[in-house]
Amino acid sequence: MNTTKYLGPDGVSAKLPKEGVQLAPVLCKIVKESLNINTFPSLWKRENVVPLYKKSDKSTVTNYKPISLLSIVGKVMEKIVFKELFDYFQRNFLISMWQSIFIPGHSTVTRMVEMYHSFCNEVSEDKKIRVIFCDVSRAFDRVWHRGLLYKLEKCGIRGSILAWFASYLQERYQRVLING
Repeated sequence: MNTTKYLGPDGVSAKLPKEGVQLAPVLCKIVKESLNINTFPSLWKRENVVPLYKKSDKSTVTNYKPISLLSIVGKVMEKIVFKELFDYFQRNFLISMWQSIFIPGHSTVTRMVEMYHSFCNEVSEDKKIRVIFCDVSRAFDRVWHRGLLYKLEKCGIRGSILAWFASYLQERYQRVLING
């Protein structure tokens, strides 16, 4: 990210987190207050979408990739909450062994190698293999919020932290910026 040019929708520069440790106590207070009142700040729910040209004809909309520019401070808070939630899921064995994304040391390549190994074992034992592949390339664009909150609750996330996640998911806004 070019920290000299990037401004989030809240007007905060990407340089801010890199400019000094004195910001840590202030950010810590903001994060704690957000969690205490079960509310993700509405200013951090906004995003600026900038179309980034990819290839070919510039007049064709599909030749642009949408890049979302979010609040830097909001992203810092998301990382803090993600780390705590991820640690909770690991401690309580709530992450499937088939999960690859967001797991340190795992990737889609890891999963493909494991599948290949499994297929080879099955073929060597003259067994049949049936596979169904689903394209979930845009899955994160279509997350069912009520379903996600339900799953979090089933995993033991309740009360104020569940209310915070509900606040995080609702009333999000985006706008497209062209030439600034």
